[in-house]
Amino acid sequence: MFPLKVTHVHSPRLFGLDFLRALAIGAVIVSHGFAFLMPHLPWWCGFLGHSGFYVTA
Repeated sequence: MFPLKVTHVHSPRLFGLDFLRALAIGAVIVSHGFAFLMPHLPWWCGFLGHSGFYVTA
């Protein structure tokens, strides 16, 4: 039923794609951390996020 041997070969990894994937994962972790910390930070820290855009627009 199952093959005794795997016949396909994986292509080599691309460093650029791995790097972009790592940056995306890091950005999600940082953004979730800021979302958790924002209620505990002073009011002027809102300028670092989207609220700064709405205040200055």
